[in-house]
Amino acid sequence: MTFAPHAYQQAAIDFAVERIGGGAEGAALWLDPGLGKTAITLRVIELLRQRGLAKRVLVVAPLRVIYSVWPGEIRKWGFPFSTSILHGSANQRRKAWETPADIHLINPEGIPWLMEEFRANVRRAGWDFTVLDESTKFKSWSAARTKALRVLLPKLGARLELTGTPAPNHYGDLFAQLYLLDRGEALGKTLTKFRDQFCYLERGGQFNRWAVRAGSESEIEARVAPLVLRMSALDHLDMPPLVTNPIWVDLPAGIQREYRRLEREMFATFESMLTLMAATGGGKYALCRSVANGGAYFLDEMTQERRAGYVHGAKVEAVQDLLEDLGGKPLLCAYQYHHDRDRLLKAFPGAPVISGGTSPQESTRIIDAWNRREIPILLVQPQAMSHGANMQAGGNDICWFGLTDQPEIHTQFNARIWRQGVAGQVRIHSILARNTVDEAVYARLQDKDRSQAALLRAVEEYRRRVEGA
Repeated sequence: MTFAPHAYQQAAIDFAVERIGGGAEGAALWLDPGLGKTAITLRVIELLRQRGLAKRVLVVAPLRVIYSVWPGEIRKWGFPFSTSILHGSANQRRKAWETPADIHLINPEGIPWLMEEFRANVRRAGWDFTVLDESTKFKSWSAARTKALRVLLPKLGARLELTGTPAPNHYGDLFAQLYLLDRGEALGKTLTKFRDQFCYLERGGQFNRWAVRAGSESEIEARVAPLVLRMSALDHLDMPPLVTNPIWVDLPAGIQREYRRLEREMFATFESMLTLMAATGGGKYALCRSVANGGAYFLDEMTQERRAGYVHGAKVEAVQDLLEDLGGKPLLCAYQYHHDRDRLLKAFPGAPVISGGTSPQESTRIIDAWNRREIPILLVQPQAMSHGANMQAGGNDICWFGLTDQPEIHTQFNARIWRQGVAGQVRIHSILARNTVDEAVYARLQDKDRSQAALLRAVEEYRRRVEGA
C-alpha cells in the first residue's frame, strides 16, 4: 500500500515539516488515538530526509511499539526505511546501534544506558532527528529517563513529540515534555521557575504536591501553542457510537460488612484526602479496590510470603454473563491485579493473556490472532498495552473487570478498539461493585476533569454519601 494522507493528516505533516524544516528545535503532535500518528511521522521523516535533515533517526517508544507498530507501519505503507532495535543485553544493544539503519528504535527504559554509552565515547555520532512516541513517558522531571534524555539533547537533533494525552494529571505534566522540545523557551529553564510562575504547593499533612494555580492554564496554553498541533478524533473522523455500559454487582452480605470495616479504616488513615495520592500504589485504598474486584493479597504467617486470597466471585460471574449475552462476539477484558487474572483464567481456561511480562513477539502473535477473530476472550493488563496496538478488527466490546483510576490508561486502552477502521458500535462494559470505591473511580472517569484532584473529589463525595447512609 502507498500512504495517501487524509486532509487532517497532511495538515499534521505540513506543521511538523515546516517547523523542523524552518529551523525549530522541536514540535509536538497531540493527536488522538486512531488518527495515524506513526504513518504521519514516517511521511515527515521521508520529507525531512529529502532536505537532508533526517539522515539518521532515533525513535523512542514503548517496547511493544518499537517491535511491532513501527516496523509494521513501515511495511504496511511501503516506506523505504531500514530499522534496528536497541534492546536486550548491553552487547546486543551496541550491535544494533552499530548496524547501519535509517531508523534506530529504543524504549524509554533504555535511555539511561544510551547516556552512559555516549559518556564512554563522547565522539560517537548521534542522530539528526528524534521522535518521542508517547512523550508522557517523560512527563516526570525527576525520572531517570528524563534526566538522561536532557543530557542527550545535543546528540538527538530536532525532536518531534507524539501523544494523545499530553497532560494526564494536570498542566504541570507539560513542563518536562516541553523542555525536551525547546530547552525551556516556552515554560521556563528550570522546574523551580515554572512552579514559581504557575503553581502553588497544595498541602495535605505530611503529603504535599504541586498544583497549577487557577487561571494559569490559559497562559500555559498560549506559550505552548506555537510548538504544538492538537487534533481530536471526533473532529476529523467519522467515529462510530461509543456506548458505556456499567454493570453493577453486589458483594455478598458478609463480604460487604467486612469491606465496610476496611473502608472505614481507609478513611481514618487519611489526614486529608490529599494523602490518597500516596496511597494509590498500596495501602488501604488499593486494598479496597482489590477486595471490590474479588481478591486480596495477604501475608502467609508461616512462610512470610505474599499470597493471593479469594474473596468473592461476583465480578467473574458478571463477565461470564456478559460473554453469554454477547453470543459469541469477542471480548477484550482488562484486569488490574494478578489475582484478577488467575480467577478469570479459572473461569475461562486457555484464554490468552497479555501482561507486563509478555514478550513483544508474543503480544504481536496474540494481537494478530485477535484481529483474525480467533480469540473469544482476551485478558489484558491495560498498563501493558495502552498505546499503539490496532485491535479494531477483532471485536467491538471491551470489559473493564476492574477499573484503572488513571484516565490516560483508560482512554488509551479503549482506543485500541474505538479508533479509525472499526466497524459498528463500540461498547465499553465496566463491572462495578455497588457501595465500594468502584463508584468513585467510575464517577471520576466519566468526568471531563481528568486531574488527580477530580479523583480526590470523587472519593470525598463517595465518603460523604456512604457515611450519610
